[in-house]
Amino acid sequence: MGDASFKPDLAGIREALSQPGVVAALDAVAKGIAASANSAGLERIRKKYHHGSPLTHAPYRSYTTKGHKYGVALGIVTTSGRFGEWDEREHKTLESFNH
Repeated sequence: MGDASFKPDLAGIREALSQPGVVAALDAVAKGIAASANSAGLERIRKKYHHGSPLTHAPYRSYTTKGHKYGVALGIVTTSGRFGEWDEREHKTLESFNH
């Protein structure tokens, strides 16, 4: 059998994970999670704080960025304002997507 040692090229991996196609795929996934979180959270927020009236902005948002430590693309979904913070604290909406 041959030598099984393997040393990954970290610079190449970082470059591959920062390509426009990867960024676009991460953006699509993050937007989908934010849309699902907004769908779940908006109804609860309307009932608790707005008595059924529409909110002026969504409680969750998404974006893509380059990671600070390794420079690879990241898709981020986070709360957007106090209503999103309330919904996440009370219902763990974003946390539920990790399970």
